[in-house]
Amino acid sequence: MYSYHSNKIVLLGFYSTYLLLNLLVKNTKKEVKKRSLILFLLTFFSFLLTLSSALTRFSAIGVLGNDLPKALIFEFTTKSTGQTPLLLIRAFYNKPFFYFRYFLENYLAHFDLNYLFVSGGATKRFIVLQHGLFYFFEIIFLFFGSLQLLKNKKYKNLTFIILTLLILTPIPAALTIEEIPSSIRPFNLILPLILIVILGFEYIFNLIKNIKPSWKFLLIIFTTLVYVWGLAYFIQQYFVLTPILSVSYRSRNYEITALRIKDKIDDYDKIVFTNDLRGVYIYLWLEGLISIPEIQVQPLARYQQNYFLKKFIFSQDSCSFPDYDGKVLYVTPASCRSHRPNNLKTLEQTYLDDGVELGFLFSEKLK
Repeated sequence: MYSYHSNKIVLLGFYSTYLLLNLLVKNTKKEVKKRSLILFLLTFFSFLLTLSSALTRFSAIGVLGNDLPKALIFEFTTKSTGQTPLLLIRAFYNKPFFYFRYFLENYLAHFDLNYLFVSGGATKRFIVLQHGLFYFFEIIFLFFGSLQLLKNKKYKNLTFIILTLLILTPIPAALTIEEIPSSIRPFNLILPLILIVILGFEYIFNLIKNIKPSWKFLLIIFTTLVYVWGLAYFIQQYFVLTPILSVSYRSRNYEITALRIKDKIDDYDKIVFTNDLRGVYIYLWLEGLISIPEIQVQPLARYQQNYFLKKFIFSQDSCSFPDYDGKVLYVTPASCRSHRPNNLKTLEQTYLDDGVELGFLFSEKLK
């Protein structure tokens, strides 16, 4: 509950379902019902204790903060006025329906086969280049594992766990407006899916028990080679190509910037970051420029429009160069050069490791 906001929904939903199931099944033992009730109560009170921080985060990235449904309602209502009865317009184009539709679209995106086996989601900094969450050939095992789960009665208890987690885990991601489908918020989805893949693997190898030993041996060798190839491809994409082609998503620009600031920090009274560069603060900590206790004093302050931490100022304004007293260093994306006031000059412009892709622009006032 304290580690990640998504867990609040998943755990509360899971133990609520577990309690309800044990209460509805007549032959469930009293001891099992008692344990399930205790688990639910512990989860529920933990949920309440951590709810305020979750609501703060939800207000920042929650689905209700998306203006697209409102814009669609306005457009469709305007176009339909005079051609469709008012009662039908209100029945068709309203906030509950459109926001639910948006939620459902986000939810189903996490069951997309491209997401699972090909692309790996929209969270670029957490994906491997041209690689899904699973090896692409495991889609075969997923299919047969699903059949095994639904048909074989000996997996009845496992079916409850898998189906409950499958239903619950995409909900936290579907309730947000960022990076859909996400590779982070529905991370618990890995657990039920990998169990299904294992069941499919088991199912196929049970089918070949009665075939000739020579054919069985060849099938095992083939499967082993396919997995070795898959692992080798993953290593190539992750350790060789991803650091080269996806370097901008791996915060390398923040590392370079923090190193530059370390050399200049004593020369300035204030250092201003714009364009919502709050992510750089953790790299300032890595360079010893700020401490964890200083961050923890005001943990939610970084969600404000302007966040002050020692001599550092983090602003969410795009290409903003506010005028502060004293000697000020402005750190912005290199693309902000054309928006800069005339009284500022370029101190330095950084590049990523390839020497081509632009990093950040360091500016200061003209003397």
